[in-house]
Amino acid sequence: MRSSDEGSNAPFLGLSLIALVSAGIVFSLRELIGQDENTRGGPGDFGFFLPLDLSFWPTTLQISIGVFLILGVFGVFLLRRQYEWQGTLATVALIVAVLGALSSAASGFGYQAGLWGLGTAFYTFLQAGVFIGLFGLIIGTFWLLVALASWSGSGVIAGLCALALGAAGAGLPVTQVQKAQQFPPIHDITTDLVEPPAFVAVVPLRQGEGINPAEYEGARVANIQAETPVYEDIVALDLDMHPGRAFELAVEAAEDLGWELAAIAPRDRRIEATHTSFWFGFKDDVVLRVIPTTIGTRIDMRSKSRVGVSDLGANAERIRAFSKQVREAAAQATDGDAGF
Repeated sequence: MRSSDEGSNAPFLGLSLIALVSAGIVFSLRELIGQDENTRGGPGDFGFFLPLDLSFWPTTLQISIGVFLILGVFGVFLLRRQYEWQGTLATVALIVAVLGALSSAASGFGYQAGLWGLGTAFYTFLQAGVFIGLFGLIIGTFWLLVALASWSGSGVIAGLCALALGAAGAGLPVTQVQKAQQFPPIHDITTDLVEPPAFVAVVPLRQGEGINPAEYEGARVANIQAETPVYEDIVALDLDMHPGRAFELAVEAAEDLGWELAAIAPRDRRIEATHTSFWFGFKDDVVLRVIPTTIGTRIDMRSKSRVGVSDLGANAERIRAFSKQVREAAAQATDGDAGF
């Protein structure tokens, strides 16, 4: 004989309630979406930003999400003894989270393959990935609450995978957007603000609509970099070794970092290279200047993004990585006889 629990509509009601509540929370959060002036139009522009500080959230939004959470807890109560339905809930969460992760991944790889433009990548696929991933994450969280309330392992693999994928699909882009708020709207970083190294070989590649020119913008960019504390450690690399040997180490470091070398010009004391990002395939160009000094050698560095306004700190990180690579190599190397 069928039990009253099995014959009731409670499981279906609980599952539906949790799904609707999760969707309600996601759509409520859309109220926080806005444009970020610092990152519009490039790798830093994901088309939205999501304030994580609750003080920025309108009171009505906080109340509505609170109500949704209460209804969600009621849905958890309805499913606490419905083990078969708990597995269904975990499966639904996993399917949604997978769709969100695929949409986020497709945004960058599709742009890199030339299937769609940057606007479509950011405003369609990436935004969809964030919200779908968030949807899956919330459903997965409710599954976890149900599992804990009933001490059940039903759907544990699907549920945990949903939580992981949902967090990745929604969290990674949002984290990058939040990171973008820490950096000013510049994309050209150099160790010499007065006379930065000049691009030569990559100049033809930096022409056309929407591409940042190779020329340094001068005082405006220099002042922003100089006044931003996060760039205080972006300084020239001084080495106590022959310039020829330092030049060789610089070339080796560029290769070890995976940069595509565009020019190796010992006579001009110049090295140019390009770094391509994995996800969107954004290209940032680097120029290195190796000059003799009274103590040995100075290497000045400059890294500039081809597209976008803000670089999310990527160019500065690239210079830091190069400096570290060369310092470590110089510490192990002996001064050679090579020269210009």
